[in-house]
Amino acid sequence: MITVVNFKDNKKMKYLIHLFIGIVSILSCQKNRQKDNVQSPVTLPNDSKNYLSIKVNNDINLSIGELSSVNEDVSQDYKIVTKDDTIYIVKQFLESDDLDGKNIKILSNHKLDVSIKYNAGFKFMGDEKKPTYLPIDYIITKRINSESKLPEFEKINNDIRFQKFAKVNSQKIYTLSYNTFKKYYESIPENELKSCCPSDYENYSKLKKIDRNHLFNLDLEKQLLTVPDYKSIIIEIKDINVSKKYVLAFRKYEEE
Repeated sequence: MITVVNFKDNKKMKYLIHLFIGIVSILSCQKNRQKDNVQSPVTLPNDSKNYLSIKVNNDINLSIGELSSVNEDVSQDYKIVTKDDTIYIVKQFLESDDLDGKNIKILSNHKLDVSIKYNAGFKFMGDEKKPTYLPIDYIITKRINSESKLPEFEKINNDIRFQKFAKVNSQKIYTLSYNTFKKYYESIPENELKSCCPSDYENYSKLKKIDRNHLFNLDLEKQLLTVPDYKSIIIEIKDINVSKKYVLAFRKYEEE
């Protein structure tokens, strides 16, 4: 008996078989890739010398960068101290980078809820050796992902909540700024100030006897040398798996 082969059906069958094999291969690769994402080690930014690496605990590791270093090692620019369940990150040099605007990555197998708090206020810039913050501030809280960018302070400064705070407290801010300005320049001998810093001496001479009712007519930055700034950044990490919260606090300078 002679069997008649339908070549068209045969080609169609081969095509379907190849298509089926291709689909199975793709699904298999995807499955293996998913397994790799869970099991394979992830390359962290803190492998770079330009990232500050902090071990929160055995289950949570954090890295921040990229940072410019005064030394060859970024870790030497910051002091990490644990006190009362808070990890403090303190700049060792005024020239060391601040953390706002930097990338943050938190690695953990646990489910995390991360938020940041900016302690925002105003800073007197007259003393170049040590920043002086006015005793008035406002906390702005934002939620972030485990891998994201810390907001630059410019965005915090333009936040409607901070702008409202500054407007409501403008009289207090001007008064505190003037008192800080006057106290600082009064501590410098007049002849010394006149000799080293003529422009500062001229500005101080005009303002030291000003009628306090006219403080609002002054330029806060140019005349009173006071600008918006943040004093610290608080990073709060809630470990949902174990119902525990970890706090990291970055300070621009070490409090006395």
